[in-house]
This record gives sequence, structure tokens and C-alpha cells, in this order.
Amino acid sequence: MSRRYFDLALPGYSMAEHLAGRGFVVGTIDHPAVGDSPVPADPWGLTPAVVADADARAVRELHARLGGVPIGVGHSMGAMLTVTAQARDPLYAGLALLGYAHIEHYERTELAGVLTSEERTLLGKPDRIEAAVAELAKARFGRPLPKGTTTRSAFLLGGMPVPDEALDALDGCIAPLLACCGLASMLKCTSDAIGVLDVPVFIGFGQRDITGDARSTASALLRCPDITLFELPGAGHNHNVAPNRSLLWDRVASWAERVGVPEVTRPAR
Repeated sequence: MSRRYFDLALPGYSMAEHLAGRGFVVGTIDHPAVGDSPVPADPWGLTPAVVADADARAVRELHARLGGVPIGVGHSMGAMLTVTAQARDPLYAGLALLGYAHIEHYERTELAGVLTSEERTLLGKPDRIEAAVAELAKARFGRPLPKGTTTRSAFLLGGMPVPDEALDALDGCIAPLLACCGLASMLKCTSDAIGVLDVPVFIGFGQRDITGDARSTASALLRCPDITLFELPGAGHNHNVAPNRSLLWDRVASWAERVGVPEVTRPAR
């Protein structure tokens, strides 16, 4: 999906508008070759490291213009790329990772069940993934920018009651999948990166999400000083069309308001 997922063209369905109403300056970006961003000459080169670095450059430019405390928000594969960017060159004061999980027994999840035996040999091995993912993605997808998973997929909606007009709005953010990044995300490519994050992290997920046990992500955040977990009741993976989506948005906002604010140390009595 494109950045429009965060700003759906339907009243009451824009997370960006909701956060702006809480006083935040909100910027959304498209990864290279997605949405409004141009396609490079060789999109097979769009590995997680390359895309994360490109995203980081865009964020740094926005921050230089706008100032403030930069907080990274990513959903699904976008959360993986946000983690990757932060681990490679820290730029955020806090991270909100939505629809993302790092779990020990990922190979038992429904997502991992579609991996080939060759792909499984790379599970949780980031360096090998970065080097081999293009060839593996060619074998799996056949092209670097295949059609993305339909936004109306029952797998992603998790049984949520979603009105037709909201599904139509989701259709407006359909975009090609970055084949290398999509496959790398399925292979636990952030297994090292997650352990070096040293800023506050908010982990938001749906009760019926596709991530597996998102709560276990907390145990992988070895250097994180402040971990918040929030499960959106009844929600699938595409939280921004959930009937109770504003609960998640408000929790993210309340958490973000504290990021970058020094803690007050009370004198001992």
C-alpha cells in the first residue's frame, strides 16, 4: 500500500488528520517505486537497506525544514523498514510499529507457512537475506514490483465489519509490492536490528492480526528503555479501517506526546 493508507480519502478514516488534530505535524512518505515516488532504473536493487536509507533521507529533509521531535510510524512492511532505518542510522526519538512483530518461533506462523525450503534457510539471518533476497524474490515473484496484496483481503481484514465506502478508500492506496522488501520482511530480516533500538517503542497490533504473538516483540527489544504494547480489540491487520480505529490512533498520540519529554526525577524523602 502507498502512504495514502495513513490518509484515507473518507471522513473519519484518516490517521494523519486525526493525529494533526491532536497537535502533531504529520508527514507521510512513499517508498521508492511506490505511490508518488519514481521507479528507479533497476527496482531489483530495492532491498531493505536501500529503501530504508532512501526513506531516512526523506525524513531528515522534512525534519530539517519542520523541526520538532521526529517520531517514526510504520505499518506492516513499513514498520520493518522503519526499524531497519533506525538501526542503520538513528534518526527518530521514538518508534510506533503497527502490525509488526518479532517472535522466536516465527516459522510456526501462517505467514511462514508459505516459505520455500530455500527461503527458510535464511530465516533470521539479516546479512544473508540482504545478499540473496533479490534472487529469491525473482524466483518467487518473477518481477520486482508485483501487484500488492488486495486491501480487501479477508486475510488482512480479519473479519472486521468494514463499510463499502471504507473499502473503496482502501482501494485508493493500492500500490505495487516491493518484492525484495516484502520477502525480506517474511524472513525476519530485522532480527538483529530490533535488538539495537534504544528509543521508546510503541507496538500496536490487532486482536486478529497476521503478525503472530506481537507481545513477544518486547523481549527482543534488548536496549529499549520504554516499551508500550497495545492490542486493538477485534481488529485485523489493516487497523485504519477498523470500527474502533480511533482507539489505536489516540493511544499512539498519547504515547507520542511523552516521547522526548525529560522525565522528572523526584528527590528522595
